[in-house]
Amino acid sequence: NTAVSICRTESTSHASTLTPDFPPHHYQENFTERSMSWDKLLVSGRLLLSKRLHQGWNFSERNCLGSKCNGTPLMRDKNSTNEVCMVCSGSGNGCDGYYASEK
Repeated sequence: NTAVSICRTESTSHASTLTPDFPPHHYQENFTERSMSWDKLLVSGRLLLSKRLHQGWNFSERNCLGSKCNGTPLMRDKNSTNEVCMVCSGSGNGCDGYYASEK
């Protein structure tokens, strides 16, 4: 059996509303530019994860389902219930954030 992920076209993420400084972090300026490799996203995402922990963010009980995020734990701001992946900036479904720019 092969697992298939089906992505809906409407966005279910409200990640951009978490904090004033949070348009998704490291690639937002040019979403279509492919110069940022997934390896770099993983490294910068883990650095951001550490920074967010120091800012009072919490780990979710879920991990990102994105195939290239390597099970990165989702995080949420202490004042929010919205969850976000620090690698792809998506909601953890593997369809939004940076994955959406690959379509």
